[in-house]
Amino acid sequence: MLVSPLLVSAEIARYLAAPVWLGFIFLLDPINARLGGDSLLAEWRGGRFERTINLALSGMLCGILWELWNFWAHAKWHYTVPIMEDLKIFEMPVPGYFGFPPFALECFTMTSSCGACCASAAVRSESELTPAIDRALVLTAGLGTRLRPLTDVRAKPAMPVAGEPMIRRIIRWLVSRGVSDLVLNLHHLPHTLTAVVGDGADLDARVRYSWEQPRVLGSAGGPRLALPLVAADTFFVINGDTLTDVDLRAIARAHLDSGALVTLALVPNEEYDRYGGVLLDDERRVTGFVRRGPSAKGSYHFIGVQVAHASASRAAGAR
Repeated sequence: MLVSPLLVSAEIARYLAAPVWLGFIFLLDPINARLGGDSLLAEWRGGRFERTINLALSGMLCGILWELWNFWAHAKWHYTVPIMEDLKIFEMPVPGYFGFPPFALECFTMTSSCGACCASAAVRSESELTPAIDRALVLTAGLGTRLRPLTDVRAKPAMPVAGEPMIRRIIRWLVSRGVSDLVLNLHHLPHTLTAVVGDGADLDARVRYSWEQPRVLGSAGGPRLALPLVAADTFFVINGDTLTDVDLRAIARAHLDSGALVTLALVPNEEYDRYGGVLLDDERRVTGFVRRGPSAKGSYHFIGVQVAHASASRAAGAR
């Protein structure tokens, strides 16, 4: 599609602007999917077209606004198209407006390609320095009581964020960081999660499920039940309701260097009036937890990512 104008006469090539634009989408988007980046084709395979529709409509809206501005500008763009050139809206012939939606898709695909390539390069360079941890338990069994009534109809991790279920965004991020063997623990409205994740194949992940029925087992019982499925001594534990860009390789390296059973990803708790925090000593070891308020000043906020050794969950179950 990209080289088609070079293979035909100049007269025919005038009609091939659209295939050239579409060509970049079909060239780069499968690469994005392979590298774990945002991919339209991956979403289409999963039956999700919301992002494509939103991008196309946004492209058309931006095009109309551009042409409105262009119409009133002193120095303006003038266009020639091979068909219906005299039938115009503002300065743009009507057929030209059909180019704005694919142009939006092309911009999205190129942006995603840059991000996916950079992320993939970072993972490759770090992998030479840090032993790989490619397994994770994603905690998705919670009731989501603070989001009711929304969580009366779907689990919190299944909530859409910018048109895509949060859990799919989390899985795509994990895969892009080299973590592709995943276990999700399920309890509340589990079908709303399995319906959007399945076996994870369209996200280049392997996904299995740990069922917590008839009651949810909590932050210790849930991981302990999932241990046979995780089948690893060291693995990530990821909150299923948190989006972050934390450096997983750095956390894994810190965990392995420290010899700790569990390593938490923390940030300074700057809103201690709203959130409780984690207390650390001078060697960055956890010494306690505090409720929100003045006592939480100077504490740290847990951002939903940790590295754990299986023995930590086994020890919690033995108490």
